[in-house]
Amino acid sequence: MGSHWYLITKYVGSVIAAVYGVYATLNDFHKEKLDGTKYLTRKGYLGIGLTAIASVLALSSDAIKDRNDISKEIENAKTDEVHRKEITDKMADELTQTAAVKTGLDSSLAKQQESFRDITSRIDTELQNVSKVKQGLDQSLAKQNETLKSEHELALKQQLLQLQVLRPYYPLEPIKISYEITFSMDDPAFKTYVDRVRKDIVRDWNANVRPDEIVLTEPEDIKAPINLSNTKYKWLPGDAPGEEGAAIPIRGWGYEFYFVSKDKPNENKVELLCATPGNGKGLTHLSKGPAKFDVELGGDFNRKTFQETVECQNPYRWGDATVLSVLDLVGLTMTWKASPVNSKLERISFRFPNDLEYDYPQREYHIGAGATSITIDPLHVGMEPIYQQLSLDH
Repeated sequence: MGSHWYLITKYVGSVIAAVYGVYATLNDFHKEKLDGTKYLTRKGYLGIGLTAIASVLALSSDAIKDRNDISKEIENAKTDEVHRKEITDKMADELTQTAAVKTGLDSSLAKQQESFRDITSRIDTELQNVSKVKQGLDQSLAKQNETLKSEHELALKQQLLQLQVLRPYYPLEPIKISYEITFSMDDPAFKTYVDRVRKDIVRDWNANVRPDEIVLTEPEDIKAPINLSNTKYKWLPGDAPGEEGAAIPIRGWGYEFYFVSKDKPNENKVELLCATPGNGKGLTHLSKGPAKFDVELGGDFNRKTFQETVECQNPYRWGDATVLSVLDLVGLTMTWKASPVNSKLERISFRFPNDLEYDYPQREYHIGAGATSITIDPLHVGMEPIYQQLSLDH
């Protein structure tokens, strides 16, 4: 309603001001007396009245507008206050609820901490009990281990005693060593010999060729290794002048074999030398017979290698004289010295006095590529049944 009064007053004042303007334009508000002085007419006073009324109405409309604006501000402030009070009350309720939740959480946390302390105390007590039990078990286990160790040592001593009793029944000598080595035909020491024997093989083969055999143009035509020790032909090194250097590795020195124990790896316990009788550097046991050294030479011209198969009976021996039984070799490490220097040991086997003929070929050591030593185990010297019977670890 206040806004309506404001509009009515404003429009009425505007109308009166407009009427006054028109009225003042059409009328003269002053008249002149006879003496020349001017005075305000009745119309002039009416114009002043209209002006005053228009001014009052204008001021009244502004006052009404200001009053309405103030009333709105007061109402808005009241509304805002109500909203603030609602928000404040709501926040107060939420704070009260939060405080209640916090109190509950604090109480629950206190109970959990108390429960945790109780559990921790129980665990500590149990751990102490377990520690005591463990100490008792450790002591008991230590006693049992000591007993087992004593029993094991006793059993080991009995087994070693049995081995000592068995040693004389498995003598080491006379011993026979069989081995195979390979070496390259490209060695400069063999050049004269290789050039000569290639021609001789082609010549001798073709001179005796049968109708069902091929005619050779070079030794490589024969795919299998050729037996160069065939006494029918002179194919061995040294059978022609100028081949002395090639003949030394074949007909002179052989291989040296060294046996060392684990506790003294730098001290040779036993050394065996396979060589021709005239080149032995030690003494054999005379009761075992003279040294015998047989060599068979083969040549694989496709692979450009020589294969030398050696049978060494009663090798030259020196070192520990107490090594008298095959059982004494078990567990020792065997190394070897090559002759010729660039040759490779491919396989080796040992035959002892108690070996049967059919057992001997089955006990070969096949030397792997790059190997420089082997450990003598019971299997490869025929003592596996003895060790199994005594439950011994070699």
